[in-house]
Amino acid sequence: MILLAGVADRPGELPDQFGRVGASKVSDSSLGPRLFAAAVTGPIVLACAIVGGWWFAGLILLVTGIAAWEWSALQEGGRSLRAFGVAAGLAFPVSAAMGQPMVAPAVLGVTISLGVAMLSSKVDMKESLSSGAVAVVGSIYVGALLAPTIGLRAGENGLAWVLIIILGTWACDTMAFVVGRRWGKRRLALSISPQKTVEGTIAGVAAAVVVGLGGGLVFPALALKLAGLGVVVGLSTVAGDLVESVVKRCLGVKDAGWILPGHGGILDRIDGQILAALFGYLYVTVMP
Repeated sequence: MILLAGVADRPGELPDQFGRVGASKVSDSSLGPRLFAAAVTGPIVLACAIVGGWWFAGLILLVTGIAAWEWSALQEGGRSLRAFGVAAGLAFPVSAAMGQPMVAPAVLGVTISLGVAMLSSKVDMKESLSSGAVAVVGSIYVGALLAPTIGLRAGENGLAWVLIIILGTWACDTMAFVVGRRWGKRRLALSISPQKTVEGTIAGVAAAVVVGLGGGLVFPALALKLAGLGVVVGLSTVAGDLVESVVKRCLGVKDAGWILPGHGGILDRIDGQILAALFGYLYVTVMP
C-alpha cells in the first residue's frame, strides 16, 4: 500500500503529507522519481487487492518484510539482527495467510530464543539485547497491524473494505499535501511534528470520508458502513503519520530506507496505512 503524496521537508521544498510546511517549490529531481514510483506501485497494489487470495497476502508479506528489514537496519546489530527483525515481522502475516493462529507465537518464540542466544554472546551484551528488543518489537508492530487485512480481504465483502482502506489513505495523504501546501498555516502538533498543519489534516480526513461515501455508490448495500470506514481511515492515517514522526525524531533519522526513489523507504510510505489497516479491521468486524 504505497502512497503518492509526500515531499521532503528540507528547506527549499514543498510541504509533504498533512501539510509539512516548507518553502515555495519542490526540486524536479525529487518530484519526478516520486511520481514514477507512485505510477508503478499504485496499479500493482490495486491489482493485488482486486484479485485477492495469495496475491494480496503476498503483497502484505512483501511490504511487511521490507519494512521490518528497514526498521531493524536502523538499530545496531548487523545483518543477523535484520534477519531476526524480518522473521518477527512476518510472524503474524504468515499466520493470517495460512489461517493457522498458532504459527505466529511459534515463529516469535523461535525467533526471540535464537536472537537472545546469539546477541547475548556479544561483547556488549546489554547494548546488543537492547537493540535486538527494539528491532523485534518494531517489526512486530508493522506485521501485527497489517496482518488483519489479509483476513479482512478474504472475508465477506472483503474487496469493498480493503479498497476503501487503500484508496482512503491515498486520498487522505494526497489532499492533505495539496491543501497544506497551498493554505496550511496553523500547526497541528508542534512538539511532535511542527511542520504539519491543521488545514492539511482536515482536508485529508475529509478526502478519506469522500472515498468512503463514493464506495457506497459502488457497494450500495454497505453505504453507511463504508462512510464510517472512511472516517476511521482518515483519522487513523493522521495518527499513523504522527506515530512515525515521533519514532523518527527519537532515532534522529529522516527516512527509514531508500527503496522508493524520491520517497525513502517502504516504512516511510506505509506509516498511515499501518494504523488504518488495524482500526479499519476493528471497525468492520466490531460495528454491526
